[in-house]
Amino acid sequence: MKIKFAFARKVAVGLLAVGFLSCLATDTFAANRTWTSSNISASSYRAKWGTAFVSNWAGNTVPTTADIATFGTNAFGQYALQIQPGTEVGGVRYNNTGANSYVFGTNPLSVGSFGINNQSGRQQTLGTTTLIANQTWAGGSGASIVGNNTELNGFNLTTSTDVTLNTLNNSVATLSTVTVAGGNAVVAGGGPDEHVNFAVTSGFLATQNISGGSGFDTTSSDLNVSGTGTYNNTLVSSVPGDTNWNDVTMSAGTIDTMGIGGNLITNTYTQTGGLLKQYVGYDPGGAGIINSSVQATDPVSGIPNGPLSYGGDLSIDFSGNGANTFAVGTSWNLFQGINAGGNAASNFATALLDNVDAGSPYSGLSFTKYGTEFFTAPGTDGTWLVFQAQTGNLVVVPEPSTIVFAGLGVAMSGWTMWKKRRLSKLLAAKAG
Repeated sequence: MKIKFAFARKVAVGLLAVGFLSCLATDTFAANRTWTSSNISASSYRAKWGTAFVSNWAGNTVPTTADIATFGTNAFGQYALQIQPGTEVGGVRYNNTGANSYVFGTNPLSVGSFGINNQSGRQQTLGTTTLIANQTWAGGSGASIVGNNTELNGFNLTTSTDVTLNTLNNSVATLSTVTVAGGNAVVAGGGPDEHVNFAVTSGFLATQNISGGSGFDTTSSDLNVSGTGTYNNTLVSSVPGDTNWNDVTMSAGTIDTMGIGGNLITNTYTQTGGLLKQYVGYDPGGAGIINSSVQATDPVSGIPNGPLSYGGDLSIDFSGNGANTFAVGTSWNLFQGINAGGNAASNFATALLDNVDAGSPYSGLSFTKYGTEFFTAPGTDGTWLVFQAQTGNLVVVPEPSTIVFAGLGVAMSGWTMWKKRRLSKLLAAKAG
């Protein structure tokens, strides 16, 4: 009998252990609490979410920080909920059964580690959301999340769906990181010195901040681009603008300055891989030669003299030039700061000439790396485009073996090594 009892006890303990592990494999004991109220409309916040309004939830049970508040379909096209002060929840989920669009009121809703999960295929709008744990905002196909006022509160936020953070705050001194791991993320505004860093591993991030105007002040923030991530420098109302960063690093992925006049301003810029896309153009309206730029700026003086470190690939978008021809000596100032030129500019593995107008003298040409320079073959007007190590700029030259640049009056010693016979030999080898 003792043997049978001992065996039975072992079986029971084993079953309890399996049950315990099974619970761990689920939503970590989270219960789904479903919103059922229909006393609501799109024009007013009539339905209330708070501990005093239990009848709005299935089973008269209001979700707590251990639960996931679940929202589904209703009779209206949009629900408008009034959040009561002090409301906390473990997470929010919009069902994948076609949940309607919900708009949460302006009072703060504190959200825990289960985060926000929008599987409705529709836009869902949050009011003031305060993080009380590290979390992820995710979504299914066609879904998006709008955070009208998001307080990070020292915690980290990962997004993997389309997200718009109209105002992003971190009012505590503890550093927070916003990681974009899929979808399109837009940070449209925020205060200065937010103690927020940004990382883009996949998907797209854009921070809206025009120099001298409103937007997210990134002066104290770091930006890291890796994997397949893309950072799109500010583009507001189709007008490229400036962004200000502390440190910018890229090991893979893409940084796109988004157009002529899109300037990436940072204390330090370090690129070991990935693609940097910049734009050059000509404004017949009077601005003349214009381009986007990367500026490593001293944080005290504000003068572009911080360090720049290059690697990976450079794309120079020529679409803003149309079919124009340019005088010898024309120069587009792509980089400003320490190491803007010198041999540092030659550390790019490749330089690409993209989106050249069919009528341009450089149509169909590409860059070839020779020594410390990247140059095209001669255009139909007899001039060459050279991305030069001496300055880190794109210049128009009569030929790479000439040391006199009309209109510049500057002699560049590196050109003395460019003998016609060596250039001809290189081009012949390339043609063969």
